[in-house]
Amino acid sequence: MRVLVTVQSFLTEKCCDRLYLYDGNVTENKDLIIELSGRREPNENYTTFNSNIMVLVFTSDSAGEYEGFNFTFDAIDGEK
Repeated sequence: MRVLVTVQSFLTEKCCDRLYLYDGNVTENKDLIIELSGRREPNENYTTFNSNIMVLVFTSDSAGEYEGFNFTFDAIDGEK
């Protein structure tokens, strides 16, 4: 099993807010799937490749307020 994340909405402060998606239960650079910031299009998909676990880490400077983000998560079978 793998994890599939689909963007429903995403709007954060491009300069200062970051959302990191990691493959597995660690937050090392080698496991980084993508770093998101600013605006993303609905229905963009991201998936784990080596694990059935995905860790999300959000960082912010706490200045400014944007809409934030909304995702759906699914478990999927299969290879890359």
